Amino acid sequence: WLRGERSEGGGALELRYDEFLRELRYETLEGRCGCPCVVTHSLFLRGLFERFGEGPLAARKVSNCGVVCVDVVFADGMAPRLERPRLLFATTLQGGDPPDSPD
Repeated sequence: WLRGERSEGGGALELRYDEFLRELRYETLEGRCGCPCVVTHSLFLRGLFERFGEGPLAARKVSNCGVVCVDVVFADGMAPRLERPRLLFATTLQGGDPPDSPD
C-alpha cells in the first residue's frame, strides 16, 4: 500500500488485504467484538475501497487523523463489500477529483 521505494508487490498487497478482512470477519462473527474499531493508514483504506467498495473513498485519501465508519458485508461465496461509508468528526477527503455534487 506504500508507494515509491517501499512499495509492496501486487501479490503481497493482495495477501495483506485478504488477511486483514479475514481477521475482521473472524472478530465480528466468531470473536467477542461485534463492532471493531480499526486504526490504519489512509492509503491502506483507499486500497480496500478500490478493491471492495466504491465511491469517493476509492479515489481520494482520508485526511490525517480522519475517522470513517463503514459496514463490511460478508456474504457466503462472495467477496467482502465495504458499504455505506460515513466520514465522522469533521473528516475530509483529499486529492483526486471531488465527487459530483447534485445540481
